[in-house]
Amino acid sequence: MNIISKFFKTRQQRKAFRKFLDKHKKNILKAYYEMLNCQDLEWIMQDPVMLDILWERVLTHDDSKYEEDEFECYRKHYFPIDKKEYIENEKEFEEVWFRHIHNNDHHWQARTDWEDEYFDINTEAACLENIIDWLAVGYELNDRPIDYYEAHKDEIDLPPKQIQFIERCIYQGIDKDYIEMRDSIYDVWNRI
Repeated sequence: MNIISKFFKTRQQRKAFRKFLDKHKKNILKAYYEMLNCQDLEWIMQDPVMLDILWERVLTHDDSKYEEDEFECYRKHYFPIDKKEYIENEKEFEEVWFRHIHNNDHHWQARTDWEDEYFDINTEAACLENIIDWLAVGYELNDRPIDYYEAHKDEIDLPPKQIQFIERCIYQGIDKDYIEMRDSIYDVWNRI
């Protein structure tokens, strides 16, 4: 690939990745409003202090991915100009991804060593943003937070209070109706 075509291809892929990030940010807002309007989450989503904290988190969600070092590395991973660029970027991507998840506490991996004795409103907000992220990604993958959680439950290594909080928010909150519908479909299917 000559230098001119590489320049234009890179520019095109940067634009595509920015569009992808912008869509995720819009889906984060959509997920936030879905959680805000979920009657089964009123116990937590009606707390004005929580709403202030969570709103700030939603507005700044994944902002580090727009910073040049993360942006370009993610772009090369998800929108490479060719296979060579993707392969050459693999090691750097692993490092950037590791740094991203550990510097952004909405990823459960960043909270594995948070002690239960310090479980507070900020921990709850991190857990809620985690669920909002699963919900937003689910809009693209056509699944729900419960689908992600159940598929990865064995590897999600969090203190008990966080697990209890996340499960309550999912099973008795945002995905309660989805779970009931899914289970009734399974019941009908199993009777056939």
